[in-house]
Amino acid sequence: MAITTTASTTQKNGTDAKCRKTAAVRKPSAPVPHLSVAQRVARGKAARQEVPRADHAMIVEFSKAYADQKESDYQELAAAVKSGKITAETGL
Repeated sequence: MAITTTASTTQKNGTDAKCRKTAAVRKPSAPVPHLSVAQRVARGKAARQEVPRADHAMIVEFSKAYADQKESDYQELAAAVKSGKITAETGL
């Protein structure tokens, strides 16, 4: 269904011009369904089962190993600077 409106306007040169506009009438949309609290809780539980906490432990192990390696690398760098193997500029 469409609604058509007609309006008369006076142009700069003094003549009348008719303007015709057609607009579509929108039907009201259906309400958007939202998840209930129980549904959101169920989705969260399902997601946690897909990624078990044992996988989280692997991430922690990796993080600790990475931090240890980073510390070791820094100690090695500091020793190389102190011995004069490499030069480093400090206080930047």
